[in-house]
Amino acid sequence: MLLLVFCAVNLAGLQAQTAAEKFTAAMERMLLKVDEAETAEQWQAAANAFERVGNAETQQWLPWYYSAYSNIMLAFMQEDLTAIDPLLDKADKQIARAETIEPDNAELFVLKSMAASARIRVDFNRGMQYGPASSGYATRATTLQEENPRGWLQLGQNLLFTPEQFGGGPARGCPLLQKSQTRFATFKPESTIHPNWGAEYLDGIIKENCAGYTK
Repeated sequence: MLLLVFCAVNLAGLQAQTAAEKFTAAMERMLLKVDEAETAEQWQAAANAFERVGNAETQQWLPWYYSAYSNIMLAFMQEDLTAIDPLLDKADKQIARAETIEPDNAELFVLKSMAASARIRVDFNRGMQYGPASSGYATRATTLQEENPRGWLQLGQNLLFTPEQFGGGPARGCPLLQKSQTRFATFKPESTIHPNWGAEYLDGIIKENCAGYTK
């Protein structure tokens, strides 16, 4: 009897492990496509694919994270400004779905910050509303996970592109971007499918905008 119970427990553990491994392998394959995404069509395909996984894997927050991320990236690419808000509305709902599984996660606050910044593209008069909201979300990300480079990246980028008369500019933004760069040098994601993007993008921003403003 004990042997049967032991075998049943081991079988259940093996099945759970196999399911987890299958999920990880599928996510790794999908993330390879995200790494290669350059066109709106590719980002849309990624958003749709991750959403399908999120609906199937109801206890996993990462598919919703990546679907929201893809929709935000798609919003930044839009030439038709009327298409931006619907994409971000969808991203906000996906972030909310992720938060029901993984509350108070720094990476999700980074996405919230990005989405708020993207809304300013529709009308720059929105900057008074969404600029502080974006910075507030980014600040929350750095509070939740100080060593996470993406919170500092988003916070520094917000300040960099805020006019100096409103408290921004390179003198304020670039040191935070450098702080992000320092953290990227040591940051290790929790797994192969956890967020690990931004280092190359950050290097480009610093090279283009921060000569003479970082130590």
